[in-house]
Amino acid sequence: MAYNAEVHAKAVEDTHAALATLEKHLLLRTYVVGEAITLADVSLVSALYYPFRLVLDAAARSAYPSVERWFVTCVNQPQFAAILGDVQLASTVMVPSGTAAATASSASDKAAKAAAAKAAAAAKPKEEKKKEEKPKEEPKPKEEKKPKKKEEEEDDGDDDDIPKEPKKVDPFAGLPKPTMDMDEWKRTYSNSRSVGFYPSLEWFWKNLDSNSYSLWRSAYKFNDENKVDWQTSNLVGGFLQRCDECRKYAFGCLAVLGDKAPFEVNGIWLLRGQDVKVMLEANPDAEYYEWIKLDHNDEATRKIVADYWCATESLEGKPIYDSKIFK
Repeated sequence: MAYNAEVHAKAVEDTHAALATLEKHLLLRTYVVGEAITLADVSLVSALYYPFRLVLDAAARSAYPSVERWFVTCVNQPQFAAILGDVQLASTVMVPSGTAAATASSASDKAAKAAAAKAAAAAKPKEEKKKEEKPKEEPKPKEEKKPKKKEEEEDDGDDDDIPKEPKKVDPFAGLPKPTMDMDEWKRTYSNSRSVGFYPSLEWFWKNLDSNSYSLWRSAYKFNDENKVDWQTSNLVGGFLQRCDECRKYAFGCLAVLGDKAPFEVNGIWLLRGQDVKVMLEANPDAEYYEWIKLDHNDEATRKIVADYWCATESLEGKPIYDSKIFK
């Protein structure tokens, strides 16, 4: 089809809008869904294969570092490479056939800049629009109020008496800001999946702020009731779902150990502060676990922490039936 500058510009704008959405989604994720490659990754890599090879040069990709990291991770897996070969990312923008390079490039640049600006604006928190001030009206003469009857007073629908839900308060608002960035740790951990997670511990021990964070072992108090493997796995999954309120302040692992009943549920956690208050307040099921504070300087403790967060076969001499990470 003949080159159409408007159609081309709209295509560029739509592509950048989609990439901005994907960038937000992948910011703290290694893959699109879960912790392994799924059909979602296969579909999206296929959709972005030609854009990344032909039109998204380094300047365009710089706005989407998480997307580029995810794309490069996927295409370098043996299964992708067997089909796609060695994928070279675009160094220049390919222009439509039969079109002056300068014209097409200019149109692409203009559309890309507009889309990038639009995406950046969307990423910023929206400010509430100030209401336009209406011209003041002349005050009407006050009508003399009739005294209310007793029944009317009782039924008066005054919202002032309805208790308002208290605003959520940062439990650590009065404490100094930690030197360790929890989000950065979670990204480092997630991005090390391809090499087995263990290398991420080097970053962790180097950056751990022990004044602001503490390590804990959680042991389920009723392991003798864990008679069915999949039910025990669901118990762990449900616990992690109920931890969502303390996601900003916690990272950890819960593992189901053993190859026959009763199954054992243990975990290792990194929590903000020097107690488990943030966990107990966020998740009422936390009281069903015994919480033991760990010494981060002890070498044996460091090995246990590393194994719980990184091992896939066995823990403390017991086979791993299931292991879930909270991040």
